[in-house]
Amino acid sequence: MYHRLVPETPWLSPEERSAWLAFVLATSAVMDTLDRQLQKEAGIARSHFSILNVVVMAPGNAARMSEVAAALRFSPSRLSHAVGRLERDGWVERRPDPDDGRGQLVVLTEEGQRRIHEVAPVHLAEVRARVFDHLTPEQVVQLREISQALLSGVDADHRRDGRPDP
Repeated sequence: MYHRLVPETPWLSPEERSAWLAFVLATSAVMDTLDRQLQKEAGIARSHFSILNVVVMAPGNAARMSEVAAALRFSPSRLSHAVGRLERDGWVERRPDPDDGRGQLVVLTEEGQRRIHEVAPVHLAEVRARVFDHLTPEQVVQLREISQALLSGVDADHRRDGRPDP
């Protein structure tokens, strides 16, 4: 149920409200811009590009589906659907995990390798232009620390709800 009773929850202070609004607007604007850029340049969704990033960084360009899902905080069904789309487009294929017959690997194809090497530099230039070019080195460290703190709160909620850690 969405409406849970939380006793005496204080309203956000003016500073918190300002920070929250800036965070929401900035993350939405950056992600929307990156989504449009990837769609235009490669015909691929940002979430699918994230899958490719996890796979390309894995040994042999192959990663267990469960590990990809955990790394990206995707449900197994969301990942399966996205990998299905990437398979249809020829970027990846699924293979049985030779170390565990119950699991599956998602493997970057030759076409996927070629395409990601075309798209990644353009995407990284956009990430740099939209985020890192506007931050000092100290702010980059702060951004990482703040993001990790926010993720740890989400991960704690997952553990309390009985969901596995990502």
